[in-house]
Amino acid sequence: MKPCIKVAHKLSVTDSFMFLPLEMRKIPLGELSFSFYRGALQELNDRAQQGEFDVVVVSSAAYPRIADRYHLLNVGTHTAKDKGPVIVTASDSQIKGAEDLQGKTIAFPGKDTSAFVAAQGVLPSFEAVHMGYWELADAVLAKEVDAAAFLHPPLRYRNFPIKQVLSLGSAWQQKHKLPLPLGSLAISRDIDTDTAKKIATKVRESITYALSDPDETLRIALARKDVVAHGRGESITIEQAREYLAGTIDASTLSLDDRTKAGIAAIVKASTADGSTTDITYVG
Repeated sequence: MKPCIKVAHKLSVTDSFMFLPLEMRKIPLGELSFSFYRGALQELNDRAQQGEFDVVVVSSAAYPRIADRYHLLNVGTHTAKDKGPVIVTASDSQIKGAEDLQGKTIAFPGKDTSAFVAAQGVLPSFEAVHMGYWELADAVLAKEVDAAAFLHPPLRYRNFPIKQVLSLGSAWQQKHKLPLPLGSLAISRDIDTDTAKKIATKVRESITYALSDPDETLRIALARKDVVAHGRGESITIEQAREYLAGTIDASTLSLDDRTKAGIAAIVKASTADGSTTDITYVG
């Protein structure tokens, strides 16, 4: 019987784009088989700490909490350039930039997310509130918080009274001269090296297939209600999704380069209370 690899990824267009060809068996699976679970990022971070999945997308910043159970794959990390994560406020807010966030209440989609860790490194002191990503927009619109960190630009709220005031990806890159890693692909240490390499190859083939026909892949991904259900908001067009993907998925997603790995090391170090380093092991 073929071993079934349990894969978990985010409820996002980005992850659906990368894994859809693999999930739909658009590529030959060889001796492997896969099952898939989609969930919120903080949920995946938490469940990875218990070792519940064979392969799981986690916040790059969460790696120190799962390093005893997982390696990172040499494929699948996507980074923020100028596309996100972003800090948003209500459009009538007096907050106009980073300096105005001093002492403000900012909502984040999880304590282990790269967005939260990056914000701690590039913003003045603030009060953090953690909630489900689907609750962020409502919290901002209801003025329950002063601002919120969206993992993606607020495309779905373009006709809502919400404004973007800061790109955490840009601020992080300006400070560290490195890309801000968002999600990384972790693989269980219980999986042998040979199988891990085969899994990495299939993920690369899946991403390559998606990139060969991005509009069709996005059409299917955007039709999934659980993927695009982010609380209130409007539908994202294929053109908008394609523009966003261009800022997060590139050659380094297919094979992690030195800058991407340096970025992972930087966010991992920033995520530890004492700034200590964590040995990051890569396979595949």
